[in-house]
Amino acid sequence: MASRIQQIVSGALRTYREEGAVAFAKRVVLWLQGERRYYMRPVIVTQNPVVETTQETSIAELGRAQAPLAPLVSIIIPVYNALSYAQACVDSLYRMKTDLAFEVVLVDNGSAPDVGAWMRDLLRSNPTISAFRLSSNVGYGGGMNVGVRAARGDFLLLANSDTEFTDYSLDLLVQTMQRDPLIGVLSPVTNYVGEGPQVAPDAVDLSADEAQAYAAKVRDREEVIFAPERVAFFCVMMRRSIFQLLNGFDEAFQIGNFEDENMCARVRLLGLNIGIATNSFVYHHGSKTFESNAINHTQWMTYNSTLYQNRLATFSTDTSLKAHKRLIDAARGRQANPTPKFSIIMRTRNRADKLSLALNSLAMQTFPDFEVIVVNDAGEDVADLLHTYEPFFPIQYVNHRTPQYPSEASNSALRVMCGEYFIHLDDDDIVFPFHLELFNQMTIQKPEARVLYSGFSRVLMEEQGDALIPVQRMGVPFWAFNAEALLYSNYIPVHATMMHRDVRDRIGWYDPDFFVLPDWDYLIRVSREYPFTAINRVTCEYRFYPSLGNIMISRREKTFGELRRMYEKHPANQRSTQIEREKTLNLYQAQLRMMKRLREQVERGEKTERQINAEILHELVGFAITNP
Repeated sequence: MASRIQQIVSGALRTYREEGAVAFAKRVVLWLQGERRYYMRPVIVTQNPVVETTQETSIAELGRAQAPLAPLVSIIIPVYNALSYAQACVDSLYRMKTDLAFEVVLVDNGSAPDVGAWMRDLLRSNPTISAFRLSSNVGYGGGMNVGVRAARGDFLLLANSDTEFTDYSLDLLVQTMQRDPLIGVLSPVTNYVGEGPQVAPDAVDLSADEAQAYAAKVRDREEVIFAPERVAFFCVMMRRSIFQLLNGFDEAFQIGNFEDENMCARVRLLGLNIGIATNSFVYHHGSKTFESNAINHTQWMTYNSTLYQNRLATFSTDTSLKAHKRLIDAARGRQANPTPKFSIIMRTRNRADKLSLALNSLAMQTFPDFEVIVVNDAGEDVADLLHTYEPFFPIQYVNHRTPQYPSEASNSALRVMCGEYFIHLDDDDIVFPFHLELFNQMTIQKPEARVLYSGFSRVLMEEQGDALIPVQRMGVPFWAFNAEALLYSNYIPVHATMMHRDVRDRIGWYDPDFFVLPDWDYLIRVSREYPFTAINRVTCEYRFYPSLGNIMISRREKTFGELRRMYEKHPANQRSTQIEREKTLNLYQAQLRMMKRLREQVERGEKTERQINAEILHELVGFAITNP
């Protein structure tokens, strides 16, 4: 009863603030006369929504409802055809039991005429629904942004049109968010969402008719699961203030996919958490909009994935965001741990500009329990640079007086590490903000795992003055662990691999006889003793620079020699592996001949250094560089 009175009072205060004293007095009169629609039905906006008209898309207002008092929750549902599922979704909202005042905002996202006709019928028969029509599909994020601009609830429920709601599913989400102000995005559990903890394992085979019974069974659960990176936005709740602070969805994403992950990344960097309420169940038919409209899911997935990773790279390296992150960490009183979970090994030599970006990406990590060990291999002193990062994480600085090369730099760090696990980050690469948190989550799920690895992308960087600009990104197919395959090719960069200190104690040190390939040699040795556990997410970038073409030429011959020694050190018994090794050696020889020919063309003045660097990067990595 007390909570009900609080809801009435808070709703009255919102109405007073938003509509003024005269309108509020009229609402009170209606309430005294017995008007209770704000309690028994969804509550709808009473003022003209703010909408925008652009050359690309016109927005038509289909109708607005009249209802007393401001709602607590605004439910936003974009609809793009798939009419029968949208009808079932709206019907479920009016059937479900709830103690909350809420409003419904429908957005026709460029659908066929039958969707608009259905919405008009709804508006005539039900005065508690608002609807807007877009002349073309502006995507999930764009449709949601239009709906939210008309919303007045303190909480937003952003729902796909192929969902069906169960009794009190809305109430339980609100209660969870009210208990924990640090939850920025909250999802119910469901029967279908692709993958991840949003899916309740015992609900996978449920039909829509069985949803209510299942929801009643889980309603008494209290656990909230926290996701390190993202949840799928099939149905999620956010505070309207947070959504507006982040300026809504990034509408650069096309049709669907990854705009929700981008939103989650921004929420996490704001210092808020992403939760899953295990006691609230919403049924999801799944991908019906894509199926009904024959949308090329793969095409948009590829485009949006690249865009999302570009956004993450910016979030990881922007120094102004780093300053904001420091304020959040200080407010939470984070203390350095003398025995951290992770030790990050950074080998560097005379690349302070790139080192600062790598360090910045560590400062932006959402998981705080780690130390950084910087090993300067007889390069220019970077103590002053490291000092600026001490507020973010503890740093051990190892300074070699004479060059000892990558293998001994790693060994120096392994000797002083304090962490339970170690992972490398070369000074010219970066990791995304959730890199360590995803690894940490996997160590909790699989504590027996001693070697873990994630996905990565290759990025070509352009050096423009003092700035480094990403100009091309290449997705790398995710590699399923195969110890035999490691014998002829290295599929994992060093910063995508994490190992337990037990590995160091059992395998020993990096081999100083390898200058170019010590990391690969170490992986082969480790793979003979331990299986590798995969994290099927892209968490970092492997960066390339056109100016490194000459270094690649000078190192390729050394690499070829080390490759032959690698094969001798680690014999292959399977004939298929021997064949792959022969192919690799032949390829290296062909590349060496090509590089020699290119160098001769530069000496004759036929090509520039930049042109041959572009050709080398294309041949060795695959970047298609135009106008070099």
